[in-house]
Amino acid sequence: MLERKQLVRLSVEGYLFVPSLAPEQSTLDLATRIGEVIELSSSAPGSQIPTVQALEPRSAQAARPHQYSGVYGFNEFPLHTDLAHWARPPRYLLLRCLRGDKDVATRVLSADDFIEAIGMDLLERSLFKPRRPSRFGTPALLTSIFKIDSVTGLRWDQLFLTPMNSEAEEAKIRASQIRELGPLHEFHLRDLGDILLIDNWRMLHGRGPVSSAVRIIERVYLSELKQ
Repeated sequence: MLERKQLVRLSVEGYLFVPSLAPEQSTLDLATRIGEVIELSSSAPGSQIPTVQALEPRSAQAARPHQYSGVYGFNEFPLHTDLAHWARPPRYLLLRCLRGDKDVATRVLSADDFIEAIGMDLLERSLFKPRRPSRFGTPALLTSIFKIDSVTGLRWDQLFLTPMNSEAEEAKIRASQIRELGPLHEFHLRDLGDILLIDNWRMLHGRGPVSSAVRIIERVYLSELKQ
């Protein structure tokens, strides 16, 4: 589905924006053509999280307290990696516009820039645990830096990961105090079918503030891409 040059660009830059890609297709069909879709109901039994998730801005009062909207509402979402509390976070996330808002930015930041700003040594020694207990028992502690299949990845979520040692506390403080962690890239998903594909191991992402609840973005997680 993706051209070779697009896959190369994603590999180099860690993200890929494609405007109005196959708007006549469903997000699930499109995602299946791009890569191996993660069925969240199988990966997280009992979570009742749909494979395709519709993301709509909500006020803090209207959203669940364990969601980003429940904490930040219409305000800016901080930079993070998705499902950072998983032992193996999804490799890719696909964001696709159903109803756009030209004034809302999706922001991405290279994990390399974040690591350089905070310090690799500090992050390698930082230990976290999920903020919410698991229904499957006490989770193991998680490191910010991980290596899977020879790829070095970053997990970071200052809201839903709880620091468990002094290094993690210091990393969280540094992340909140440094004005610029690196160059941010902004994308506006505004037209039907616009997609932003993000390497979730190598990039952080966030959302700019919104002024209304008109935006609908669908999200799907992928374990790998089809060549």
